[in-house]
Amino acid sequence: MAELGLASTNYYYITPTEAITECINTWGGELRDRVEIDDNRITGRFIDILPRRGEDIDKRWEIDKDILSITENKKQKSTNVHISR
Repeated sequence: MAELGLASTNYYYITPTEAITECINTWGGELRDRVEIDDNRITGRFIDILPRRGEDIDKRWEIDKDILSITENKKQKSTNVHISR
């Protein structure tokens, strides 16, 4: 669980999506959604709030315009993105 500081807010008469957005606006951080699957059945759906790892630069990365290639390394459980300048 990320340590995002102390703050308060309330969630009266809003949708779950609006409540999650309010959490991010209040405490900061980044969202990561994940699904747990067991024997071809979804057994859990989660939204994790992680400490912020980057900054907003108002840039949208697009495949075939800015991104040259995306490769996955299954041994290291990582993804490499090659970006053009």
